[in-house]
Amino acid sequence: MRLFHITSDKYTGTVEVVYDGNDVLLQMRFGAQLSEQQMHYLKSQMPLRGNELHDKFSAAPIKIEEKPFDITFEEFKREYPYNRNMHLAAPAFAKLSSSDQYLLFSSCIKYRKYCDRNNWYKPMLPERYIKTMQWLNNWDKL
Repeated sequence: MRLFHITSDKYTGTVEVVYDGNDVLLQMRFGAQLSEQQMHYLKSQMPLRGNELHDKFSAAPIKIEEKPFDITFEEFKREYPYNRNMHLAAPAFAKLSSSDQYLLFSSCIKYRKYCDRNNWYKPMLPERYIKTMQWLNNWDKL
Protein backbone atom coordinates (compact mmCIF):
# COMPACT_ATOMS: atom_id res chain seq x y z
CA MET A 1 0.00 0.00 0.00
CA ARG A 2 1.18 3.48 -0.82
CA LEU A 3 -0.28 6.76 0.38
CA PHE A 4 0.41 10.09 -1.28
CA HIS A 5 -0.56 13.58 -0.16
CA ILE A 6 -1.05 16.12 -2.92
CA THR A 7 -1.02 19.81 -1.98
CA SER A 8 -0.74 23.09 -3.85
CA ASP A 9 -0.59 26.83 -3.32
CA LYS A 10 -3.66 26.96 -5.59
CA TYR A 11 -5.99 25.32 -3.03
CA THR A 12 -6.21 24.64 0.70
CA GLY A 13 -6.14 21.16 2.17
CA THR A 14 -4.82 17.83 1.01
CA VAL A 15 -5.84 15.29 -1.59
CA GLU A 16 -4.96 11.77 -0.47
CA VAL A 17 -4.28 9.12 -3.08
CA VAL A 18 -3.98 5.45 -2.13
CA TYR A 19 -2.46 2.73 -4.30
CA ASP A 20 -2.87 -0.93 -3.38
CA GLY A 21 -0.17 -3.58 -2.93
CA ASN A 22 0.06 -3.99 -6.72
CA ASP A 23 0.59 -0.22 -7.14
CA VAL A 24 -2.88 0.20 -8.70
CA LEU A 25 -5.04 3.22 -7.84
CA LEU A 26 -7.40 2.29 -5.04
CA GLN A 27 -8.87 5.55 -3.78
CA MET A 28 -8.73 9.34 -3.94
CA ARG A 29 -9.95 11.35 -0.96
CA PHE A 30 -10.57 15.02 -1.47
CA GLY A 31 -9.89 16.70 1.87
CA ALA A 32 -9.13 19.94 0.04
CA GLN A 33 -11.15 22.94 -1.05
CA LEU A 34 -11.00 22.47 -4.81
CA SER A 35 -12.83 24.20 -7.62
CA GLU A 36 -14.78 21.97 -9.97
CA GLN A 37 -12.09 22.55 -12.59
CA GLN A 38 -9.27 21.55 -10.20
CA MET A 39 -11.13 18.41 -9.14
CA HIS A 40 -11.80 17.44 -12.75
CA TYR A 41 -8.13 17.98 -13.61
CA LEU A 42 -6.89 15.75 -10.78
CA LYS A 43 -9.42 13.01 -11.50
CA SER A 44 -8.72 12.98 -15.22
CA GLN A 45 -4.92 13.08 -14.88
CA MET A 46 -4.48 10.68 -11.93
CA PRO A 47 -2.45 7.71 -13.17
CA LEU A 48 -3.66 4.19 -12.50
CA ARG A 49 -0.14 3.19 -11.37
CA GLY A 50 1.55 4.80 -8.39
CA ASN A 51 4.99 4.69 -9.98
CA GLU A 52 3.71 7.08 -12.70
CA LEU A 53 2.42 9.73 -10.28
CA HIS A 54 5.46 12.01 -10.11
CA ASP A 55 6.04 11.93 -13.88
CA LYS A 56 2.38 12.63 -14.64
CA PHE A 57 2.32 15.81 -12.54
CA SER A 58 5.92 16.98 -13.01
CA ALA A 59 4.85 20.21 -14.74
CA ALA A 60 1.87 20.92 -12.46
CA PRO A 61 2.15 23.40 -9.56
CA ILE A 62 1.54 20.72 -6.95
CA LYS A 63 3.59 19.00 -4.27
CA ILE A 64 3.44 15.21 -3.96
CA GLU A 65 4.62 13.53 -0.77
CA GLU A 66 4.59 9.82 -0.08
CA LYS A 67 3.50 9.16 3.50
CA PRO A 68 3.85 6.08 5.67
CA PHE A 69 0.81 3.89 5.27
CA ASP A 70 -0.49 1.93 8.19
CA ILE A 71 -3.95 1.24 9.56
CA THR A 72 -3.83 0.19 13.20
CA PHE A 73 -6.29 -1.93 15.10
CA GLU A 74 -6.94 1.10 17.32
CA GLU A 75 -8.11 3.07 14.28
CA PHE A 76 -10.44 0.23 13.28
CA LYS A 77 -11.71 -0.01 16.84
CA ARG A 78 -12.40 3.72 16.95
CA GLU A 79 -14.51 3.62 13.76
CA TYR A 80 -16.36 0.31 14.14
CA PRO A 81 -19.92 0.90 15.41
CA TYR A 82 -19.97 -1.87 18.03
CA ASN A 83 -17.25 -2.55 20.61
CA ARG A 84 -18.51 -5.74 22.25
CA ASN A 85 -15.92 -8.56 22.06
CA MET A 86 -13.49 -6.29 20.23
CA HIS A 87 -10.64 -8.29 21.80
CA LEU A 88 -11.68 -11.27 19.65
CA ALA A 89 -11.35 -9.18 16.48
CA ALA A 90 -7.70 -8.25 17.10
CA PRO A 91 -6.20 -11.58 15.94
CA ALA A 92 -8.40 -11.62 12.83
CA PHE A 93 -7.36 -8.04 12.02
CA ALA A 94 -3.68 -8.92 12.43
CA LYS A 95 -3.97 -11.74 9.86
CA LEU A 96 -5.15 -9.35 7.12
CA SER A 97 -2.76 -7.85 4.58
CA SER A 98 -2.21 -4.09 4.82
CA SER A 99 -4.39 -3.67 1.70
CA ASP A 100 -7.22 -5.59 3.31
CA GLN A 101 -6.78 -3.71 6.59
CA TYR A 102 -7.24 -0.47 4.66
CA LEU A 103 -10.35 -1.80 2.89
CA LEU A 104 -11.71 -3.02 6.23
CA PHE A 105 -11.13 0.38 7.81
CA SER A 106 -12.80 2.23 4.92
CA SER A 107 -15.69 -0.20 4.97
CA CYS A 108 -16.36 0.07 8.70
CA ILE A 109 -16.89 3.83 8.34
CA LYS A 110 -19.53 3.12 5.68
CA TYR A 111 -20.98 0.31 7.82
CA ARG A 112 -21.37 2.70 10.77
CA LYS A 113 -23.36 5.09 8.53
CA TYR A 114 -25.43 2.15 7.25
CA CYS A 115 -26.26 1.12 10.81
CA ASP A 116 -27.16 4.70 11.74
CA ARG A 117 -29.36 5.05 8.65
CA ASN A 118 -31.22 1.86 9.51
CA ASN A 119 -31.42 2.51 13.27
CA TRP A 120 -29.63 -0.70 14.15
CA TYR A 121 -29.24 -1.12 17.86
CA LYS A 122 -26.69 -3.92 17.62
CA PRO A 123 -24.45 -4.11 14.56
CA MET A 124 -22.68 -7.42 14.00
CA LEU A 125 -19.78 -8.32 16.24
CA PRO A 126 -16.46 -7.00 14.90
CA GLU A 127 -14.85 -10.46 14.76
CA ARG A 128 -17.70 -11.75 12.58
CA TYR A 129 -17.51 -8.65 10.39
CA ILE A 130 -13.84 -9.41 9.69
CA LYS A 131 -13.94 -13.21 9.45
CA THR A 132 -16.95 -13.35 7.13
CA MET A 133 -15.42 -10.60 4.98
CA GLN A 134 -18.44 -8.32 5.42
CA TRP A 135 -16.03 -5.47 4.70
CA LEU A 136 -16.24 -6.39 1.01
CA ASN A 137 -19.90 -5.32 0.90
CA ASN A 138 -20.72 -1.93 -0.54
CA TRP A 139 -22.45 -0.54 2.58
CA ASP A 140 -23.09 2.90 1.14
CA LYS A 141 -25.23 1.37 -1.63
CA LEU A 142 -27.36 -0.85 0.68
